[in-house]
Amino acid sequence: MSLLLHCGSQPINRQDLAAIPTPPPMGPRHHPYPYGDYVDQVEDALGTVGLRVVEEQYGALKDGARFFGLMQVEPAVQTDRDYGMIVGLRGSHDQTFPRGLVAGSRVFVCDNLCFSGQIKVTTRQTTNIERRIGGLVLNAVRNLAGEFEVQDARFDRYKEFELKPRWGDAAITELVRRQVINPSQVGRVISEWDEPSHEEHAEHGWSAWRFHNAVTEALKVPIGNDGLPTRAAAPLAMERTIGLTSFLDDVSGFMH
Repeated sequence: MSLLLHCGSQPINRQDLAAIPTPPPMGPRHHPYPYGDYVDQVEDALGTVGLRVVEEQYGALKDGARFFGLMQVEPAVQTDRDYGMIVGLRGSHDQTFPRGLVAGSRVFVCDNLCFSGQIKVTTRQTTNIERRIGGLVLNAVRNLAGEFEVQDARFDRYKEFELKPRWGDAAITELVRRQVINPSQVGRVISEWDEPSHEEHAEHGWSAWRFHNAVTEALKVPIGNDGLPTRAAAPLAMERTIGLTSFLDDVSGFMH
């Protein structure tokens, strides 16, 4: 799994993340919460609803002032899916952004990530965060257990919903307007829409599924010669792919 790290971040493991010092508060209501405790709390909550973490990656930025992470989770009973469920995590000690969790998917054949925004948690790191965050996370992962069925239905709908080739061109323009993609990514989306890099994306013809993968392929983070992502993308990709899912749900008539 290619983690969508922020530019300049360092890939680290769970033990490294837990070892990042929790700084003193920056004000009377600021209450930094240990990254390691948060990740453990999410994994424990996942276990209570029968989900297990099968792969995980983390990244730290600004000497540990911010972190990003991805967990791939699976249900206890395995099924033959062409995608996996992803939990995206983030947090900061410098008040850049709140502690957060969002659910998404990873298409195996291309390693593309896409988030739906249906399951999303954010909470400010203020007094009593320890009491608040446990309930928020548990409620979120309870919903995540049923998200596999929702995502199965969503992707089935995308695969059966036909788009005209020129309609796809118009949709690309609309996604630029919605800031899901930027102008520099248009060429890559068009290329993937016309001739997908992965033949599996074209199996259902000119479908919403093909369009979905064309866009998420363009949103992938370029990897440099050092093996690290070359530009900022983690939180941005989450927000942009939430916009993509919302758009395709509307045009395909998917109801959830």
